[in-house]
Amino acid sequence: MRNIISHEYSATDPEKVFNTAKVNIPELLQVIETIINDVESGRHDAFLERLERKQ
Repeated sequence: MRNIISHEYSATDPEKVFNTAKVNIPELLQVIETIINDVESGRHDAFLERLERKQ
């Protein structure tokens, strides 16, 4: 995204950049934090074991 903003600025939509920064990134951070907390607490162990068995 940085490359597009800095080198192709004429093709960028300022509203989309704003929405990404203000809406999408905070939502993504919440999901990532939840995943990290789940993995650290062992909640995904059973899921990971099933995946490993299928391979």
